[in-house]
Amino acid sequence: MQMFVTNGNRNGSLLFNMLAAVLLMAGMARPGAASAQGEQGLPFITNYQAKVFNALPQVWSIQQDSQSFMYFGAQNFMLQFDGVKWRRIHTSNHGASTVIRSMGKGPDGRIFYGAYSDFGYLDYDSMGQRKPISLLSQVPQQFRSFNDVWTVHVSADAVYFQAREYMFRVMLNKDGTPSNAPAMVWQPTSKFMYSFYLDNTLYIHQQGLGLYRLENDSIVLIPGSEFTGKERMQVMLPYKGNDNKPQYLLGLFYSGMYLF
Repeated sequence: MQMFVTNGNRNGSLLFNMLAAVLLMAGMARPGAASAQGEQGLPFITNYQAKVFNALPQVWSIQQDSQSFMYFGAQNFMLQFDGVKWRRIHTSNHGASTVIRSMGKGPDGRIFYGAYSDFGYLDYDSMGQRKPISLLSQVPQQFRSFNDVWTVHVSADAVYFQAREYMFRVMLNKDGTPSNAPAMVWQPTSKFMYSFYLDNTLYIHQQGLGLYRLENDSIVLIPGSEFTGKERMQVMLPYKGNDNKPQYLLGLFYSGMYLF
């Protein structure tokens, strides 16, 4: 891995000054353009206060289904929004401690969710309303004690749910529905902090140890990534370099960004 960008006040100030200079020169090059087209390109944004959707203001996850309904992971429940009305969706393990931390969408548009000590997917009831279906029953009994599910990743044939205590995999049928087979479970050496799914590969960051990837159903440490275990790593994005070789941009909480 190589150093790419570091954070810090000096670099932040330099970037800000460069951006300000570019904008200033653009304005000087076209006098009157800003006043003539002052409203052109402004996005149409509507802000919804917490009192409008009647929930705590912190939202942890967002997804949109194939019918353009929006879903927001909040404290105590999931929120469904059709553009006009808000509706609460309670998971099977709902309560004051429940938070819908993560959501993912499958190839068929099915939405999966990760909550406190629970995970599953959205289906329809007899009235056509969305309802959650828990997949916890597919987890062996000895692995059902866990806290928040922080990430959800859906591949063509499986869905992964990552908690600090375990990583779960539920296989999918050809039509995108979860199979009835028992969930595969992996345990960390320390703690699974966050996971990422890029180029058909699952990556998992372990506290104090480094970055791992799933190879033939085994979690394997990536050589040279040990230093990432010292910090929180919440960003892993595809990066296209000049040589067109597959690369990834890693974001660490304190030391900055790295290319892998």
